[in-house]
Amino acid sequence: MYFRPSYDVTLQQAMLLALAGDGAAAARQLDLVLRVYPDQLDDTLRRLGGFASGHPGEATPLLKLTEARRAELRGSGALEGDARRR
Repeated sequence: MYFRPSYDVTLQQAMLLALAGDGAAAARQLDLVLRVYPDQLDDTLRRLGGFASGHPGEATPLLKLTEARRAELRGSGALEGDARRR
């Protein structure tokens, strides 16, 4: 049996790792979140923006990673294709 934690749990783990001072682990976790839940990209940006209001130093690298992934997906046309399927 495989375990696939929910989007909320995985994103929260990335934020907690950032708060704990482990930016590298937070970035790895966020990368996994963005790969497994690409449809949650806009929500991820929104939630990280809220996180950044209280913890800008910890959240800024995560926001940049998420924005870079969005640009990458838009460049590949993946986001547009997903929007057409809905």
